[in-house]
Amino acid sequence: MSQNSPIEKKPRPIGRKAAKAKRGSNSSKNASKFLKELSKHQAMRIEMDLKQQEHDMTIQLEYAKEREYVRKEKEYVREQNIEKKRSGNHGHGYKPYVP
Repeated sequence: MSQNSPIEKKPRPIGRKAAKAKRGSNSSKNASKFLKELSKHQAMRIEMDLKQQEHDMTIQLEYAKEREYVRKEKEYVREQNIEKKRSGNHGHGYKPYVP
């Protein structure tokens, strides 16, 4: 490298360093990057699945509460109808049928 050169160049490594710099450790770097990305995506997928399960459980709980309310309401109406039949909707002058 001459002193008068307008373009500055970095000094090149010698021996093993030169071979390593030339070849690089791309395969291991790429593999580690790939594994990191894969683990990030898996973590995101797990988190999304957990949120979806939580959402589904919430919906199921609300649905179960609603079913229980409807069941109790139907039971109440049925009991009211039974009470009406027992007491009868008859006037004061009602005489039961006796054969």
